[in-house]
Amino acid sequence: MYSFICDYDNPVVDTSEGKIRGYFMDGIYYFKGVPYAEADRFMPPHKVTPWEGILNCTAYGKVCPPSTPVARTDNDFIYGMTSWPDDENCQNLNIWTTNINDSEKKPVMFYIHGGALSWGSSIELKSYEATNLCKKGNVVVVTINHRLNLLGFLNLAEYGEKYRNSSTVGLADIEAALDWVKENISQFGGDPDNITIFGHSGGGMKVQTMMQIPSAVGKFQKAIVMSGITYPSFDISEEDTVRIASAIVEELGLSSETIDEIQYLPLEEISRAYYKIAEKVIPGRNAAMAWRPVPNDYYKGYPLEKGFYDANNDVPMMVGTAIAEFGDKYLYRYSDGTDQETKLHLLREKYGVKAGEVVAEFRKAYPQKDIIDAFLIDDVFRKPTLDFLDLRSSVAEAPVYSYMFAYNFNLFGGFPAWHNSELSLMFGSYEALPPLHDDEVEKLSETMIATWSQFALTGNPNNKRLPDWEPYREGNEYTMVLDRTCEIRKDFDRRLMELTWPR
Repeated sequence: MYSFICDYDNPVVDTSEGKIRGYFMDGIYYFKGVPYAEADRFMPPHKVTPWEGILNCTAYGKVCPPSTPVARTDNDFIYGMTSWPDDENCQNLNIWTTNINDSEKKPVMFYIHGGALSWGSSIELKSYEATNLCKKGNVVVVTINHRLNLLGFLNLAEYGEKYRNSSTVGLADIEAALDWVKENISQFGGDPDNITIFGHSGGGMKVQTMMQIPSAVGKFQKAIVMSGITYPSFDISEEDTVRIASAIVEELGLSSETIDEIQYLPLEEISRAYYKIAEKVIPGRNAAMAWRPVPNDYYKGYPLEKGFYDANNDVPMMVGTAIAEFGDKYLYRYSDGTDQETKLHLLREKYGVKAGEVVAEFRKAYPQKDIIDAFLIDDVFRKPTLDFLDLRSSVAEAPVYSYMFAYNFNLFGGFPAWHNSELSLMFGSYEALPPLHDDEVEKLSETMIATWSQFALTGNPNNKRLPDWEPYREGNEYTMVLDRTCEIRKDFDRRLMELTWPR
């Protein structure tokens, strides 16, 4: 039986800044577009100005504008893209919970969206609908929007002390959201002392950066990185960030004496200046991706570059990737079927003299899969993820768990898991995407919800739906392969990654 409530005084929650109204539907309370911070342009965030009365939080808030034209996939078939109005005042969050205004203390799962540090939002993908993760996982789910691209990461530090942290204000937004959650989440049935930060792709990168911020220590207790570890970690160097900022300032006709005008210029004017200078300053690189936080006393730097900030070595982690990641760019190349000889020809075309060894190693790693999947094997995340796992397990006091999402969807004979595809199973939102309508997908989704929520509860992902899963460590490099049949494998694909890594 369906149920819906949105009344004058129900559901209403009293937060640190004022009362907010959400809505209740079919067992879940929804609060959307909740403001968690405010900020002047290029400045660190601060608390929201309190309001009188009740603030309606029944619709998603504005998302961060892109700084360059963003190439969007037109393949809604497998990605389920959405769009939403944008504004640079985008510090807002969304909450899914089954309890409000009581003494319940459920684990809190704090999700950080992908899109590198450049674009994306908490509602960019249909996958981000968290009703089933909340209900089936028995957790409180929070998703956030924050400043990105030049709004969050433009390095103006050379223009004075005022701007010393301008390249990290996007991270400071995330920390401010964590502060808000820690202060208020008990009103939504969540445990402020049991918060798991997790993110996919660029969100996974942001999870790592949050672990490198001294002032964020203790504001989360666990971390999950999903398809978010690469090297080099960013498309630009720290020196590039200085050159980019200088070129933008010059293009805008500003100087050290007039730099404060940049805070009041139309955002479109600054974006146009960046787009104009990018090809000259960082030739041959993707301008939409060219943002990074610069290490300083606020942020200690990316782990694979600077090492782990040891104050967070007691944070359990779960880290993983998908088998084919960006292999979906070849999706329709195989829509008419591919015979065995053609498959071998494609493999020889891609891997040359290594093709035979690649096939042999792929068959060892994935004995039940079609060899054409070796053509699509991830060449972006898995190898640096193995390096990350090696390093983390050697220094951390807390365990780190490795997984591989290796499912073949019922599409063109069994297409291997692509970038983002695991999100729909982990959130339990798979019905939003046509190729994911599959009984086996539903079964694996139940397993993944149980696994992610169990890790959020205890820091250990083991549950009755999985074989025994030991932490990753030297000599016992265990990875849980999430597939139609889940199994634990030991150091099973390292040689395959060495052979197929293109760099």
